[in-house]
Amino acid sequence: QKKGRHHTADLQKGGILGRKLGRNRTISIFVFGIALASTLMLLLGRFPESARLPGLMAALFIYYGSFIMINVNTFPMMMAIGGKKRFGTFGGYYYTATFLAAAIAPTFLGFFIGFYGYDVLHIFNIGAMLLIFCILRLVKHGEQAMAPETERDIEAITEQAATD
Repeated sequence: QKKGRHHTADLQKGGILGRKLGRNRTISIFVFGIALASTLMLLLGRFPESARLPGLMAALFIYYGSFIMINVNTFPMMMAIGGKKRFGTFGGYYYTATFLAAAIAPTFLGFFIGFYGYDVLHIFNIGAMLLIFCILRLVKHGEQAMAPETERDIEAITEQAATD
């Protein structure tokens, strides 16, 4: 139980950056981080043998750190846009989109891997991150300061998740 609470506290620190820079900007920065990590992984074959493992470790650190920061800042953004009453609707949209991508991408990418090899995974990921970056430019909501009751709702949900 202590481990879950400690992990939750670390994730809340990630939200501080979102509050300071703005959630949209923070998410955009870390979408770029995932594209950077994919570019690094794409180029690893050109690295000297001795630099490949450290390069892979750096790429994975950037990738997973960016992924965590995106997730940490998406939840409060959905709460700010939808509020407590419509949060479930926005959560449903979010999960529908991610599950749909998880269902379609393997078949889609498998076709291209058959023709071009595994490097196409990284190229596709870079393209997807650029598309996400462009879509984020269209998002105009979720940056406003949240009402105190919304902040309390987020804290309550986070605490509940930490104890489960």
